[in-house]
Amino acid sequence: MIRLAEIKDIKNLIEFMREVYDDIGKPFMVSFDVESLNSFFKNFLLDGSFILLSEDKENKINGYCMNSFGRSMFDNSCLSMSIVGLYLSKKDRGNKIGQGLIEESEKIAKEKGVKQIVMDMQKEVKIDYGFEHVGNLYRKVVQ
Repeated sequence: MIRLAEIKDIKNLIEFMREVYDDIGKPFMVSFDVESLNSFFKNFLLDGSFILLSEDKENKINGYCMNSFGRSMFDNSCLSMSIVGLYLSKKDRGNKIGQGLIEESEKIAKEKGVKQIVMDMQKEVKIDYGFEHVGNLYRKVVQ
């Protein structure tokens, strides 16, 4: 199930991030304490940005996608959406969860009048989801 995150989900988001970082063998946000992360997520959600959560049958987070709006660096007259983070649990990678999160993000972008989506993540993510390489970013035109 994919749904919009709410303030009450922040604790579970932080715990999920810990699990993702453990899975990839990297230290978890060394420079941030839980209070700072809590504040970051709260401000992110309150400033008009959004986070989509994917949950399993037990309502446990197994992926999420962070999205924010702004003006396009390619055309300042059009509204753009940036996917600033896409996190998936290791056990659920390859199960189309990322695809579902990106597709749902695209639907919201279209509803908001966004003309393009940009992201700067691992190369295979952009190729798999139809993004084109433009400079140091990947973008997809919303139709």
